[in-house]
Amino acid sequence: AWEKGASSDSLLEGISGDLEVERRHQEYPQLRAFLKLLLSLARAHAAASLPLPAGFSTCLLSERPASLCSVFAVHAGFGYATEGERWDVASCCLSLFLQLLEAYDPSSDPSHELCGAPPPTTPAEATAWLLSTRAAPAEQGHWEWVSGAGGGGGAPLPYGAAHAARRPIGAGGGAVGGGGGEIKYTLPELPAALRLLCEFYKPRSPLLHQLQLLLARASAALSPGGGA
Repeated sequence: AWEKGASSDSLLEGISGDLEVERRHQEYPQLRAFLKLLLSLARAHAAASLPLPAGFSTCLLSERPASLCSVFAVHAGFGYATEGERWDVASCCLSLFLQLLEAYDPSSDPSHELCGAPPPTTPAEATAWLLSTRAAPAEQGHWEWVSGAGGGGGAPLPYGAAHAARRPIGAGGGAVGGGGGEIKYTLPELPAALRLLCEFYKPRSPLLHQLQLLLARASAALSPGGGA
């Protein structure tokens, strides 16, 4: 679907609509197939050392009911015609979490380029990194991002080039040392794995709560005399 240019949000919207039907029937064949498709895509791209497809993060972190985080946060409250399917849905979610985290290498993440500090490895460090990349006051004015090394017009620069081409803007609005064409600067999207970690790190995170609940249920089921 991604290669054909279909909107990942539209795809997720359709799966979310079908999930409501599946919840009424208490059977989830399409949801499980969708999660396994995401897992297969993540594994294939990791094996080929390729980045995740454009729009893939939407299927992980969207607020729509069929996104990975939304499903895992509430899957324990679904009704299941067979108890085994409960564990299959949970297994699909956890397998995808694990795949994304195992494939994530902070040291090779291009979004940390030219930050002047080691790449963040925790949500707290990621927050500090984001703050450090914002424009900071300067004695002669403030920092802005210009459209090129010469300050002329043109398309916005890639992340690393934008850092390299920044120029101090004087109090009167003119670029110190020449140039003056400003562009809107947007921080690069954080990797999906780091964003997932941030979701687990949030206070009273529903994902962390569900993980703890799942571990407790699995422990009870595996204990002597426990039911599957």
